[in-house]
Amino acid sequence: MDQLHLNVRNTASAVALDKQGRERDLGTGFRSKKLQSPPKCRKIRKLRILQCNINGLCTPSSKVKLDKILELASRHQVSIIALQETKLNTRHRLRVKVYNIVRQDRSSNGGGGFMFLIRDVYFHRIYRINSPRKSLESQEITVLSREHKNNINIFNLYHPPNNQKLDLDALEGLFINATVLLGDLNAKHTAWGRALANNRGQDLENLSNDKAFLFLNNGTHTYHSHSYNTTDALDLTISSPDLFPYCSWKVVDYVGSDHYPILIELDYGRLAKKLDKIQPQVENTNSIIGINGTPTVNDKEAADAYGNYYSEESKLALGRENKKTGRATRKLIRSYRVPASNELFNDPITSSELLYAIQQLDFKKSPGPDGIHGQFIVNHDHDHVQLKDSCIFLIYHGTWEDYLGNGKTAIVVPIQ
Repeated sequence: MDQLHLNVRNTASAVALDKQGRERDLGTGFRSKKLQSPPKCRKIRKLRILQCNINGLCTPSSKVKLDKILELASRHQVSIIALQETKLNTRHRLRVKVYNIVRQDRSSNGGGGFMFLIRDVYFHRIYRINSPRKSLESQEITVLSREHKNNINIFNLYHPPNNQKLDLDALEGLFINATVLLGDLNAKHTAWGRALANNRGQDLENLSNDKAFLFLNNGTHTYHSHSYNTTDALDLTISSPDLFPYCSWKVVDYVGSDHYPILIELDYGRLAKKLDKIQPQVENTNSIIGINGTPTVNDKEAADAYGNYYSEESKLALGRENKKTGRATRKLIRSYRVPASNELFNDPITSSELLYAIQQLDFKKSPGPDGIHGQFIVNHDHDHVQLKDSCIFLIYHGTWEDYLGNGKTAIVVPIQ
């Protein structure tokens, strides 16, 4: 208990406005000219992260919120505090004992702003330029391990509640291995506790599914509107699949902001043991080896190498004891060969054939490379008389005619 009181006392802050014309100053302790990780860090078995949309640290009254956050961090032995909407600018100076401070203030329009408070771990700040034309803002650090094989990326995110869509191109680049995405994106979806989804929430859910990322949220609401006395689930924590099995998530005590703090715990010890058991993957080459044993340099050489390899592999080399099986197999293969003179491949496509193919379509399936949904084709007029003069018939008829002229001279381009 004495140690706990000592930790709270060492990390306690005080917010004061200097009345002698000096800059605003937040916190107590010694201010360092250079932000750096502590020279010695104890070995962390469980990495605990506290995230919160603090909704302002720029006024004397915000002292209470900062003190409560620091007290929570000491009670739960938190190593990283990730705050959004600090609303600080270059006139505000922040000092907190024990912690390294990594700030990112919004340069214009006020509001916004990020801050990491970090202790007991080695870290490296990653600088990213946020586009002034986009509402999505981000801040990143990498938690470093001694062997650099258990490094973890942490992204601090914020998107104001405006009508602008998520910048999916920028957000997609953050979905990488060993990553935790956290913050307030004002995205709503049933997957993390909202009764109804908005467009931003749907886009985020689709992107997370595409990247196989998982939400740590358990459905608990994290936001309370004092004006309307309503609650919502706005603060999200998203994990890469390699970290998800070792993470836990829960909402903790109220600190004075309209958003509740969230405690994330990553079992660093279990994760490190799991990675140690993974055998290193050794790749001799990432190219296709040609017939002469050298790497191919273009698509044609790669296609020739593929053709030569699979022609050899497809040969049936059956022993004497399997002669009967060999004869039966060759007979079966020959029976499926279609002579080149077969009229099936020479006659143009007819409207009746196309109509029959359309009737067999499953319009619930995703579209192919052409991007045309089955529903679009199914909803077309199915009268074969009108179909013959339709644009759909002309497209398929032209494609078939092109195949008849060039199908035998096509080159297969392998994906390297």
